[in-house]
Amino acid sequence: MEQVKRKLEECLAKFREDKLTEQDLLQAIENVESTNRKEKPAQRLLYLQAENTKLTSIVEGMSFVDENGVHDGPDNPEDWPYQTVHEAMLDGWRVLKFPEMAMMIVGEQTTFGVGCEFILEK
Repeated sequence: MEQVKRKLEECLAKFREDKLTEQDLLQAIENVESTNRKEKPAQRLLYLQAENTKLTSIVEGMSFVDENGVHDGPDNPEDWPYQTVHEAMLDGWRVLKFPEMAMMIVGEQTTFGVGCEFILEK
């Protein structure tokens, strides 16, 4: 980002001297685009299976998707980075999908579907 700022300051100085060229502006634009490409990390997904649909319910299972592939959380639930969906949200994860209630309720004692799965992204 510092490089972008320097290039823009150079353009401003040239503008003030009436020496700014189209090429100067094109280079500044390329500098911004290049910096944006470098700064955008790959999307990461976090799948959390919870006891129920509350954001504060206990997580029962998790898996991650990142630039290295798909993997489960640690074997021991106590070692999981988040014990609730809310904890993940406080750490910057954004909820993309809440559990599908229509897919879960069949009767008073019977449920259907994948349970209370939240999908979050960073």
